[in-house]
Amino acid sequence: MKGLVNNGGKPMKYEIINYDEKLPIKIFVAKLNNYPPHWHDEIEIVKVLEGKIKVSISESVCFLEKGEMAIIKHKEIHQIQSLENESLLQIIQINYKFMETHFPHLSRISFENNLLNISKDINLNVASNLKQLINEMINYLSVRNQGYEFHVISAIYKVFGSIISNVPYTISTEDELEKNNITFNRMKKIIEYIEQNYMNEININTLAEILHLNKYYIAHFFKKHTGLSLGQYITNLRMNKATELLIKNEDSITNIILSCGFKNIKYFYKVFREVYKCSPLEYKNNRQERSNKKVHESEVYQGYIYYTNKFQQILGKNEFVPQDPERSNKYISSEKEIRNIYVDFNDVKGKHNKYASLCVGGGRAGEVLRKDYDNQLDIISKECGFKYLKVHGIFHDELGVCSINSEGKLIYNWQYIDKVYDNILEKGMKPFVELSFMPLALASGDKTCFWWKANVTPPKDYNHWYHLVNSFVKHLEERYGRGEIITWYFEVWNEPNHGGFFSGDMQEYFKLYDYTAKAVKDVYSGYRVGGPASAGNCWIDEIIEHCSSTGTPLDFITTHHYGINGFYDEYGECTIYLDNKDTVVNGAKGVKERVMKSSMPNLEIHYTEWSSSCNPRDPIHDSYIEAPYILHSIKNFQGVVDSMSYWSFTDIFEEGGPPPTPFHGGFGLINTQSLKKAAYFAYKFIHELGEYELNNEDVASWVCKNENEVQALFWDLTIDKQGDVDNRKYFNKDMPPADISPVALEIKGIPKGWYQLELYRIGYEINDVYTEYIKMGSPDNLSCQQVEELCNKNSGKPFLVQEVNIDSNGKFAYHVDMRENDVCFIKLKKI
Repeated sequence: MKGLVNNGGKPMKYEIINYDEKLPIKIFVAKLNNYPPHWHDEIEIVKVLEGKIKVSISESVCFLEKGEMAIIKHKEIHQIQSLENESLLQIIQINYKFMETHFPHLSRISFENNLLNISKDINLNVASNLKQLINEMINYLSVRNQGYEFHVISAIYKVFGSIISNVPYTISTEDELEKNNITFNRMKKIIEYIEQNYMNEININTLAEILHLNKYYIAHFFKKHTGLSLGQYITNLRMNKATELLIKNEDSITNIILSCGFKNIKYFYKVFREVYKCSPLEYKNNRQERSNKKVHESEVYQGYIYYTNKFQQILGKNEFVPQDPERSNKYISSEKEIRNIYVDFNDVKGKHNKYASLCVGGGRAGEVLRKDYDNQLDIISKECGFKYLKVHGIFHDELGVCSINSEGKLIYNWQYIDKVYDNILEKGMKPFVELSFMPLALASGDKTCFWWKANVTPPKDYNHWYHLVNSFVKHLEERYGRGEIITWYFEVWNEPNHGGFFSGDMQEYFKLYDYTAKAVKDVYSGYRVGGPASAGNCWIDEIIEHCSSTGTPLDFITTHHYGINGFYDEYGECTIYLDNKDTVVNGAKGVKERVMKSSMPNLEIHYTEWSSSCNPRDPIHDSYIEAPYILHSIKNFQGVVDSMSYWSFTDIFEEGGPPPTPFHGGFGLINTQSLKKAAYFAYKFIHELGEYELNNEDVASWVCKNENEVQALFWDLTIDKQGDVDNRKYFNKDMPPADISPVALEIKGIPKGWYQLELYRIGYEINDVYTEYIKMGSPDNLSCQQVEELCNKNSGKPFLVQEVNIDSNGKFAYHVDMRENDVCFIKLKKI
C-alpha cells in the first residue's frame, strides 16, 4: 500500500462481509455520498448504475460514470465518493479464499492500475461480455431454480476467467508480497489501537511498544500510507464518533464531546465548523431534515449507505439484488418460493391459549361513563372477547371519590365509581383495577400529568390512603359480592418508575405498595394485589426482593413495554422508530426468566400496557402494519406471560388532550368515529380461533379447530429499517407493499362432508381504513357520508365465501397470494 488520499474526516474500518447462504458471494445495491476508507477480505466489483463516483486506493484515483465498473483486490484500503449528490451502485463481493483455492497466485496479482475502469481499459466487446456474465450470475441467484448453486459458481469462474484473460496484471514476488503483508498488518494494528482508545488520551509510546517500532518512525509510516498525521486521524475519528452520537444519542452535546476523547470543547467546535461548515446543532438539524427526505419505505440506511430494494425499477428486468444488507440472499424473483403450512386435523397440540384476550386497556375511568366509549366497549367485548378492562384514574377527582369535611374527616362518594364498574360488568367483562391516582384531598403536592390533571404525588398521610383503599374494597365487596371481587385484580399505581407519573422514588413507591396491599388484604386475604406497574420491565427484581423480606403480599407482577426505540434531542423532542419486531417479546422473556430465578418463581406476569409504540400520536397504530405486529408478538408471548393488555382499545383517549383528527396515531383499535383499524381485526381473528390448537411448524400462523370447524390464521411481518426517520413521518403516508411468497395451506384428516369456506384478509387497502383515509386527503373532520364510506369499505366482511366438499381423503388445500404485512384468516365450517 503506497498511500491513501485524505479521507475527509472519516475513520478507516475493517468491514466484515456476512453471507446468508453457503455461496461465496454477496450482491447488493446501495446509494451513497461518501464511504470512508475501509478494507475487507473480499474481492469487490463496483458498477455505477446512476451518478458519478471517485474511487481512491493507495496512490491511485479512478473516476467512474454510469455503466462503468471497477475491481478492487482483497485487503486493499479503498474509499468511494459520489460526485453527484447520491450515486447508485451495484456492488458484488466474492470470497477471496474461495477464489484462491482454484487460483493460488491470486494474492500476488496486482492489476496495472490497481483500480481498473473496466469499460475504458479493456476491449468494449470484452467489457460487454463481462457485464453479461455478471447479469447471468445475478439472475441465477434471483431465480434460484434447482441446481442454481452450480450455475452461480460457474458464473463466478467465468467472470474471473474473463478478467484474468483480458486485464493486464503483474505477479508480485515473494519479497514484495511479504512486504505488503507487513505493511498491511502494521497499519491494521495502528488503526485497531486508535479505535479501541480514541475516547482516552492516545499514547504513542504504548503504540510503539505494541509494534516494536520507534515512535517517530510510526508517525512517519502512518503519514506516508494515509496522507494524514496521527493527530489528524485521531481527531477525525473522534469527530466522526461525536457526529454519530449527535444524531442518535439523547445526551447533551458537551457530554458527547467529552465521551469521544476531546478535552477542549472550544477546539471541538472549531474543528467541527472547519469540517462541516456549520455548528453541531445546525448539523444535527440538517441531517435530520436530509434523512426525512431521503429515507422512505424502499430504503434502509446503514452507516454511510442507503440500501435500496426497488431493484427491478432501477436495474431492469435481468438485474436482481438482495433487499438489504441483512437479508443478503432474499432476492426479488418472479418465481417465488411457496410458503407451506401443513397440519393434521387430528394432531392436536392442546387447548389454544386465549391469554391474549384476557385484558385490554382503555384510557381513564371517567371516559367509561361516555356513551360513545360504552358503545365501543360493547363492540370489543362481543367481537374480540376481552375478559378484563384496565383503566387509569379510578380515584381521580372527576369521579368525586374523596373529600375531607370541615372536621377533617374523610368523606367518600362511590356513585360514579359504581357506574363505571356497572358498565364494565354489563358487557360481561371484569375490572383489572388500577389503584390511581391521588385524590387532591389526600395529595402531598400539586404535580400532575396528562391533559386531565392526574395528581402523581404520594399521600401526605398514608393512614388516609389506607383508609381510602380499604373502604373502597369494602364497598366493592358489599355491592358485587366476595365471589365476584375475588376474580378481580388490584394493581398498585401506574408506572411509578417514570418521574412524570409518580413524584416519589422507588422506596416511596414500596411504602405506597405496602399500605395499599394491606388495605386490600385486610378486607379479604384472598383478593389479588400486585405491581409494580412499571414502565419498561423495571423494578421487578426489587419489588420481589422487597416483598420477600418484609412479608408484604405480592400475588402477581405487572409491567409495561412498547416496541419502539428512540432518542431525545437537546430541545426534548423525541424521535421514535420501530426497528426490531421482537423488542417487546424479548423484554417479556427476560422478565419471565427473572421471575423464575427469584424467591417467588410462581408469580403470574401481566403486561398491563403494550403496543408497538408508547406515543399517542404515532401513525403506526393506525397503519395496516400494526395487525401483523400484534399477531407476531402474541404468537411469541405464548407460554411466557399470563396476559398482554393492549393499550388501548379506543381512540376516545385524552391523555394528550382531545383527539385532534379522526386518525392521529391514537393508541386505539377503534378510532373516535368507531371506525375499526386493521389492528382491531387482528384481535377479532384471534378470538375466533377454535378451542384446540393443532401442531404446526410454521412460526407465523395458528391452525385451530372446534368439533365441526377448523380455522387457519397466518400473516407476514416485514419491518423495513427506517434509519433515524421518526415514526410520525414514516408511517403517515400511503405505503403499498411488495409481493412475497404465496402460502399453500394443506390440512389433512378433516371429516368428510360439505363445508363453508370463508376467507378474511387484512392488509394494504383491505380492512385498511387508514390508507383509505389518507387517499381521502386526510381531512381534519369527516362528514357523515365519509364515515359511512370508510365503514363500508373496512367492515371486516369475508373476502371470499364458497362451499367446498371434503371427500374421503380428508384433505383441504388452498393457495393464497401474499404481500408484505398481509394477514389471512380462513374458516372452514361444516354445513
